[in-house]
Amino acid sequence: MRLLNGTSSSVYDHAQKYNTVDLPEHVVKSRLTHFLFTKTSWDKRCKSLSGRGKMRLILCCLTIGAEAPDMLILDEPTNNLDIQNLEILTSAIKDY
Repeated sequence: MRLLNGTSSSVYDHAQKYNTVDLPEHVVKSRLTHFLFTKTSWDKRCKSLSGRGKMRLILCCLTIGAEAPDMLILDEPTNNLDIQNLEILTSAIKDY
C-alpha cells in the first residue's frame, strides 16, 4: 500500500480507491468514521494528515479492500497512542 505522503487525493477518495467490492458509499463513510475520520475530514488531503492519521487511513483502507486481511500482526501497537485510540484499538481487536 502506497504511503500517503505525496498523494493529493482526499481521505474519502483514497478510501474509495480500495473499494474493489463496490461497497455502498454509506458503508465506506461508516468505516472512515469508525477510524475517527468524521464528515469534516473526508475532504481533507491525505498529504496533510499526521503520521497517526495516515496510519489510521491505511488500516481503514485495508478493511475496505476485497482482500481484507484475516489477521493483523501488530508490533507494539499501543506505542504513541492516546487513551481514545488505545480503547478503539483494543475494541477492534476484541471484535475481530
